[in-house]
Parts: sequence; structure tokens; C-alpha cells
Amino acid sequence: MQKEEFDFDFYYDLLSKYKIAHDNTNVPASFKTLDGINYNRDGHKLGKFASRMRIQNKNGILDLIYKEKLYALGFRFENIDRMDNWMTYFNLAKEYYKHKGDLEASVKFTTFDGYTYNENRKKLGAWISRQKRALKP
Repeated sequence: MQKEEFDFDFYYDLLSKYKIAHDNTNVPASFKTLDGINYNRDGHKLGKFASRMRIQNKNGILDLIYKEKLYALGFRFENIDRMDNWMTYFNLAKEYYKHKGDLEASVKFTTFDGYTYNENRKKLGAWISRQKRALKP
């Protein structure tokens, strides 16, 4: 199987736009986009690009110029830890509550912004359900 090639400058530009819009470079691995900001299932594989940069850095094969540009952007080379992931879902749940007035999301509810349904995004409904189960005695 042939590895997918990435045009660094093209994906760096998308990553820069992602950072401006989301205030971080923690792109979900499955994130695809046309504009660097919004998810589009037919878009460019920005999440895969970010993962590839982390893997290349870990293996010591990331071009030094690329590494310096990514550092300057605030790119995190370490894998996103569990607390960051939990906080991502928590912030999505806050947005859901702000827009819907409750936390009664369907277990199948997936979103990118917390309140708009987007298929194949963060499984917020399942996360909320797990949090509720964890609180029960």
C-alpha cells in the first residue's frame, strides 16, 4: 500500500486557518476540510497530516524546517492526552447546553461545534451518556 503524500505548505496553510478558528492545533485524526476551519467529509485530510507530522517527529525523520514552522505555529508534537480529549468533549457539552438548554442529546448525536449535528464527528451524545452513567451510584 502506497503512503499518501502531503504538500506541506498546502496543509500548513490549512492548519494555520484551523488554529485561528479553533485556537489550537489539536486537529482530530479524522478531520477533513476544504477551508481549514469546517469539517467536510470530502475535504483534505488535515487530521491525517497532523498525525503524520507527529509520527515523523517521533521517528526523527521530520524535516527540520517543517518542525520549526510547526513549532512557531504552536503545534503539539506529543499525542493529545486523555485530559485534553475529556476537556474537548466537556466544552462541546457546554455549547450543547448553551444552545439546547439541557444535556439530553441522543446517544447517536455527533457534532463538531457542540450543537449542530455533523455525521462522523465527535460522538458527544455517547460521551454525555458515559458521564451520566459514571455519576450513578
